[in-house]
Amino acid sequence: MHTCVERTRVRPYLNAGSLVVRPELGIMRAWSERFAWLYRDTRMSAFYPRDRRYAAFVHQAVLAGTVLAKVERARMRELPKFTNYPRQFHESTPRSAARDLSMT
Repeated sequence: MHTCVERTRVRPYLNAGSLVVRPELGIMRAWSERFAWLYRDTRMSAFYPRDRRYAAFVHQAVLAGTVLAKVERARMRELPKFTNYPRQFHESTPRSAARDLSMT
């Protein structure tokens, strides 16, 4: 994946707010089981006091790991940029990219 503004290559980051999955792959069950185990793991709980966001967003890190472990890369598709355009970065987005990303 590439970031919207700087076009930097990054690893996939899956947002738990909106997903489309094939139930037969067992992604949601695996995510739930892995999250429940990892969240309580004492090795992980040592990280939570360092930054409150670690505990708040560990579910999304586990989601990304689960999907990457269970889905073949060839079956993944990155949605067009306008699908999840980060409007808070609008002012820092180059004009040509902002035009391409505009939903109008």
